[in-house]
Amino acid sequence: MKTLRYAVPLLALLFTGLPAHAADLAPSAELPPSELQIVTDGNVFAEVSQDGNGNDARLGQQGSMLYGRVSQIGSNNQLSASQSGSFNYIGARQSGESNVAALAQLGGKNEISLIQQGVSNAAFVTQNGNFNRAQVEQTGNFNRADIQQYATASSAVVRQYGDRNLATVIQY
Repeated sequence: MKTLRYAVPLLALLFTGLPAHAADLAPSAELPPSELQIVTDGNVFAEVSQDGNGNDARLGQQGSMLYGRVSQIGSNNQLSASQSGSFNYIGARQSGESNVAALAQLGGKNEISLIQQGVSNAAFVTQNGNFNRAQVEQTGNFNRADIQQYATASSAVVRQYGDRNLATVIQY
């Protein structure tokens, strides 16, 4: 299992008095064949844990007080997440094979929680606003969930059990 905890901006500020900026971590000989890329700017926290082969996690953060936690267990899981703004949270866990997730947050105090277990599940969540909450739980195979939140204080929960379920939620 490979785990990376990234809290360098806070440490850099404590030890140097200067804010830290971007970091780009690409695959190395120590981490084959899974892939990890984290790009941050601001006072943020990112943790990525991968166990398996061919997993791909990408997390971009720009703003302040952002928190991202990603866990991938299995093979060929893909997750792309971006956070911009302040006080946003993403927690994602993928286990199984060939699950895909794209998560995006723009604004403040938004929260995304994602659990994917199975084969070839897909989740797409976009939050553009403040105080939004989205929760996706997929257990099974070939499920798809789309959540789009373009308002303030929206809440959406999608739970899919079984195979080939489809859910779309759009909130304005």
